[in-house]
Amino acid sequence: MGVFARRSLRGAVAATLAAIVVLAGSAAAQAQCGQDYHGAPASSRVPGGPPLAIGDSVLADAVPLLVRDGFEADGMVCRQMSQGIELLEQRAQNLPHLVVLALGTNGEVTQQQIDRALAILGPTRLLALVTPHGSVVPSTPDVIRAAAASQPTRIRLLEWDQLAEEHPSWLAPDGIHLGGEAGIEGYAQMIATLLPYAVPSGAATAQTETPPREPTATEAETAGEPTGAPITLAPPAPKRKKPSQAQRRPAHPHVAHKLAAKPHASAAAPPRVPTTNVADRSHQATSPDGSETAIIAAGAGLLAAMVALGLWRFKRS
Repeated sequence: MGVFARRSLRGAVAATLAAIVVLAGSAAAQAQCGQDYHGAPASSRVPGGPPLAIGDSVLADAVPLLVRDGFEADGMVCRQMSQGIELLEQRAQNLPHLVVLALGTNGEVTQQQIDRALAILGPTRLLALVTPHGSVVPSTPDVIRAAAASQPTRIRLLEWDQLAEEHPSWLAPDGIHLGGEAGIEGYAQMIATLLPYAVPSGAATAQTETPPREPTATEAETAGEPTGAPITLAPPAPKRKKPSQAQRRPAHPHVAHKLAAKPHASAAAPPRVPTTNVADRSHQATSPDGSETAIIAAGAGLLAAMVALGLWRFKRS
């Protein structure tokens, strides 16, 4: 074999090894065009379904992590923006509030295509665009940035091209696909920053609001008290006395007659406390119910008062 033949063989082997190294950097990079990687969470708390991320072979490697974070993800090898819009049209009646398009690596992205995507989503949904790194059309990231700047309320921008430049170790040797766990994790985390936009602003409020209800009697009574005021408990009801044996058993007719004639001690009226008012005593004396003892006592009291008054006057004179 001549020198020229040996050099040609070495060059062919080197080129083959280089191609193998490039393709080995990403599982999706080794797949054929059209191969699709799809995943969705088993359940989602987001009203209207989980956010949807559509991409090419770059996103395909991050599908499992995006599903872990709550996204429905669909990455297809060699997918272009026109194919992503076709997928949106197929799902136009079943789209979530947030849709992410991570396309542009394999072809150009035009303003007309972005406008079409916005028209499919409608005014109530949100579109997120990811700028590609290493696009075959170098102007694609700038087109995406300009579109996001013109629609700030309807488009969210993720600049993957700049983030990848800051972290070259995240990329495979081809400078396009994700290289290893660090790159896949970094890419997925970037897209996961969009999760706060996945829920419509009105939907979150509607879920937390509850219809008004009529206050209970206890709440109405304490409506004027400050919030957090201690609750005043009513005193416990007095314990009922245990009935006596006579009350529990029916009494003999003769005994019952005597009990009716003699009131119970607890039911008797309290004794009247006598006063020292002379007028009261005179009233008692003239009362038809008063006894002679009461009259004599009243007279003695009056006489004692007169004697005391006379002695007092005598001492002063």
